[in-house]
Amino acid sequence: MPEAPRTTLGLSYFGNRYLDHANVDLRAMAEMGADFVVHVMSEADLRWNPGTMTELAALTREAGMRAWMTPWGLGGVFGGESASYVVGEHPEACQRDSDGRHLPALCPRQSVFRELIEQWLDAAAAAGVEIVQWDELHLALPYRGAMERWACRCDACQEAFQERFDAPMPGTATPEVVRLLDDLMHDTLAWMVASAGERGMGSAIVLLANDDYDAGMWRAAASLPGVRAFGTTAFWYFYGISEPEMPAYLSTWAERTVQATVGTGAEPMGWVQAFKVPAGREAEIEAAVETLIRSGVTTIAAWSYLACAAMSGLAPDNPDATWDAVNRAFAQVVTARE
Repeated sequence: MPEAPRTTLGLSYFGNRYLDHANVDLRAMAEMGADFVVHVMSEADLRWNPGTMTELAALTREAGMRAWMTPWGLGGVFGGESASYVVGEHPEACQRDSDGRHLPALCPRQSVFRELIEQWLDAAAAAGVEIVQWDELHLALPYRGAMERWACRCDACQEAFQERFDAPMPGTATPEVVRLLDDLMHDTLAWMVASAGERGMGSAIVLLANDDYDAGMWRAAASLPGVRAFGTTAFWYFYGISEPEMPAYLSTWAERTVQATVGTGAEPMGWVQAFKVPAGREAEIEAAVETLIRSGVTTIAAWSYLACAAMSGLAPDNPDATWDAVNRAFAQVVTARE
């Protein structure tokens, strides 16, 4: 009988740039059984803390874990509660909605976006990061499903539409518009993964668990050369999923993840929500980890260390109880793989 694949555990870490304190935290994560830590590097970190990020990655490796890094809120197009300098400095490179109104996020088609990613990747490579996590790449407004107001319809997107279809870009989300923007998202991911690979780093791609799901797009993303992990943030509390519905909900997204990764070089990955947890529902975290493992997900990470207790907008009703649940869930995995 083949041996069950080893479950890899991770945690995200942010909100602290004091290295002595970080060293204590990182060693505590290693003792929990974490195999990797996803550090967040925002535009503020890129400008003011690149050396600190290098030291954080080094401390992670010294604690026996792998250092990952994610572009937290970069350009307003990735996940993360961090503001973008570049959005304010380059309004001409920002997205426009279908009515031409400015949106506070760079368009991935614009050269300003690519220059920002190149700078970020250089800093991540200098830090000795093993994996870059491209987290929740998205446009500022949904464009699938015949949305009345959608993005992006900036000058660069209009020019691309004209060149491809030999017609002006319409103000409605026609099938041609959807195709153009789908290709923009895939091509952006492909370019970022390749750019990370040129710097000696692998990639993890994490997509949103929402109505934009498309099996073909997920499969294409997971199949990109250099993608080491592929998954989603099926944050059930965030999406208002009830306790009885949670197992089926997580199983659905886990199965979609596994299907996307079969036969590729990417491990199926699932993020577990450990923020904004309602009081009395903390035990669902343990059930969530069990559900992901049972569904075939082999890389599991929790967002975030100490249950985001330092952020009042994200903190659970009972951070201590939430973090205890994460610890119990990790302990069960560690015991099972010993």
